[in-house]
Amino acid sequence: MSAKDKVATALAEIKSKKVSAVAIVDDNGVLVGNFSATDLKALGYDNNMDSISGSDPLSSFVAKIKASAGGDYPVAVEKTATTASVIKKFSSAGVHRIYVVDDARKPIGIVSLVDVIELFVRHILIE
Repeated sequence: MSAKDKVATALAEIKSKKVSAVAIVDDNGVLVGNFSATDLKALGYDNNMDSISGSDPLSSFVAKIKASAGGDYPVAVEKTATTASVIKKFSSAGVHRIYVVDDARKPIGIVSLVDVIELFVRHILIE
């Protein structure tokens, strides 16, 4: 989704696609944020939700999340990242979703904790 899209549009997209999050990109397609239920909760905990409405652009949402999240936001790895480095990043960042980006930091995929669990179940535990 574009950072110019409205918060309400992102909520509708999540509902219609039945996904838990959407990537937020700038005008050049570069990953700048993430919109998910977890992020909404984080804003609520910090009492910042009062200043976000459905008609606001996602860029406003991203600015609030970046201010409260600190560090690596949104969490991403390059397409050349190894499985081990992705698992380490999950552990150190404390997230359940990591975007895969190309050399220009444009999102090309996503890895979730469910993906990691399935990897272990399929390739390590069941042999």
